[in-house]
Amino acid sequence: MSWAIKVEHLDKKYRRGGVVMPSTNLRETITHVTRQTLTRLNPFRRSHATGSGRKSADSVEFWALRGVNLEVQEGEILGVIGANGAGKSTLLKIMSRITAPTQGSVRYRGRVASLLEVGTGFHRELTGRENIFLNGAILGMRREEIRRKLGEIIAFSGVEKFIDTPVKFYSSGMYLRLAFSVAAHLQADILLVDEVLAVGDAAFQEKCIGKMRDVTSQSGRTVLFVSHNMDAVHKLCPRTILISKGKVAFDGPTSSAIEQYFGSSELQKKRSLIAADIRSGSGEARYVEVEMLDGKGVSGCEYSFDSPIRFRATIEFSKPMDNPTAGYVIFSGRNIALVDARAHWDGFQFGRCEGRKTLEVVIPPLNFYPGIYTVQLWVSPSPTLPVMDEINGAFTFRLVPPPHIPKEREFFDIWGAVHVATQWKLLS
Repeated sequence: MSWAIKVEHLDKKYRRGGVVMPSTNLRETITHVTRQTLTRLNPFRRSHATGSGRKSADSVEFWALRGVNLEVQEGEILGVIGANGAGKSTLLKIMSRITAPTQGSVRYRGRVASLLEVGTGFHRELTGRENIFLNGAILGMRREEIRRKLGEIIAFSGVEKFIDTPVKFYSSGMYLRLAFSVAAHLQADILLVDEVLAVGDAAFQEKCIGKMRDVTSQSGRTVLFVSHNMDAVHKLCPRTILISKGKVAFDGPTSSAIEQYFGSSELQKKRSLIAADIRSGSGEARYVEVEMLDGKGVSGCEYSFDSPIRFRATIEFSKPMDNPTAGYVIFSGRNIALVDARAHWDGFQFGRCEGRKTLEVVIPPLNFYPGIYTVQLWVSPSPTLPVMDEINGAFTFRLVPPPHIPKEREFFDIWGAVHVATQWKLLS
């Protein structure tokens, strides 16, 4: 088997802040010229730039990708995972020729199609049918090829009843169905897919996974699949690379890549949440710190799956309030919500809160399978009002087997979520 994609010594440098240098990317070049014009016309903007307009004093260079080497074999489905800002989308944009690398090269064997954003190339005033032809042409399909596959594309998308309706009336899910269907039926040798399953419903996600599996097994096409949906990556990709800080941190079996990803995502006993980046809410109250404790009150982030789990979360209230509520959601490594706990459901009353308050939560034995789990924290003025603070991935913990249970396999190779203590008996 020979390679379909070869990436060699790939680097990509950006500048954060200041005036950006011209780029080989048309959009970036237009932005640069516009910014230069505004700088000349606006004295305030000009005070923040150098006389040449090429680079300001507060401009900071950073490497989005650094020294990436990669080979993808013909007919292989390769997963790409990593935290936000790790460089995954930059890698796919270079592979899709949307932007040029600073150094290094990407070589292909075969025709390349990419699906990086839902509905890219769709015209809002055109119907779904018309957009199939438009989007197909953008992706490199010939008109006769689109006509031949039109029935299959429409049937797979599931929007037959609305195919002659302008897409400006489509929901984001309908956009996704149609966009993915066009790309999936393109006779390309290599398909680059970036997080397109994020807005689809569960049934359509399974359908997409099956389709991508079919195009590789039946026609030998190569797929590069970037996603935060670890369940989809695990089901679809035998091999996965983990990108961290612009470099390939791991390349190997998907189960090991996912475990390393979660193991490297700040598995900490005590963590400050003041600068947590994946958060939302009004900000009237904010989580500032979380600490995990074992049964003896000692900090720790590893538990036997048959033991209780305890954590303390400190919340800062910007103004006094009466009886707010809070909760947590536990996610598996496959990003499936397994527990949704709410203080008011358990009859807990916060009472009067102002300044900083530390909340202690004790979770009974979960009996989940060994692995790494992440926790979302939230706090709200009341059960019916929007959240004041919600942090995805506020902290992470690991469950391990009790001493009497040996570690037999990688936890992602276990089918199921919960360990059940079953009674076994031989009758003959």
